[in-house]
Amino acid sequence: MAAADQQLIQLCRRPDSDEMVQISQDWTPYRSVAARLLYHYYLSRKEKS
Repeated sequence: MAAADQQLIQLCRRPDSDEMVQISQDWTPYRSVAARLLYHYYLSRKEKS
């Protein structure tokens, strides 16, 4: 999840666990949906490279 967030938000480094909690608060109550979307985003980016 951190790698997907790093790519999507264009961060210089992967967010740590505290930063991930802060990012996920914006998605409440849809965090599980966001997690699934981020996972598939990460997989699609990984396949292209």
